[in-house]
Amino acid sequence: VTAMKENGGDMKKRSEGKKEPGDFEAKPALLDSKKITVGGRRFFFDFMENAQGRYLKVAEVKRTKREVIRFPKHVLSIFAELVESFTKEDHDCEIQGVEELELPDKDTEHHSTLASRRIELEKFKECSDFDVGRYYNIDLRENRHGKFLRVCEHRESRSDCVFFPYDTFQEVVEIFQGFEKLE
Repeated sequence: VTAMKENGGDMKKRSEGKKEPGDFEAKPALLDSKKITVGGRRFFFDFMENAQGRYLKVAEVKRTKREVIRFPKHVLSIFAELVESFTKEDHDCEIQGVEELELPDKDTEHHSTLASRRIELEKFKECSDFDVGRYYNIDLRENRHGKFLRVCEHRESRSDCVFFPYDTFQEVVEIFQGFEKLE
């Protein structure tokens, strides 16, 4: 964070990486937005731009809970291709930058994992400071309600996950592909 602070009449530039009272950041610009509603869940897809570049903010909103994950623009087509691969019977995936993870030895009583992948942003040449240490785990799972996609964004201090029901996969792919093409 870079901010200007008044100090005895002089303006001093400060850049420590920590937010302090009085610091300011430019608010991200909303470029486009889409929404999917399924049952009691709403998914908001906001294509945003800030000083670090363009990204897609995905929010899953339930009655009492909201989860938000972000994808930099340079991985939108990769994520769309990955979701599309999960609609195929064999879940085969040979996408550059996507690592296939080993499935757990046994299923839990609540769900079974059918396929698991990881996208590490540091492996891409478009990687920025924003991407360092950030990765996504994408699991195709199934429970008594049917198949779903669990997408978790992991970063230094926290992890957030959104869950897409199987019947939204094609719509999610189209949204990601559409935002990826925006100039």
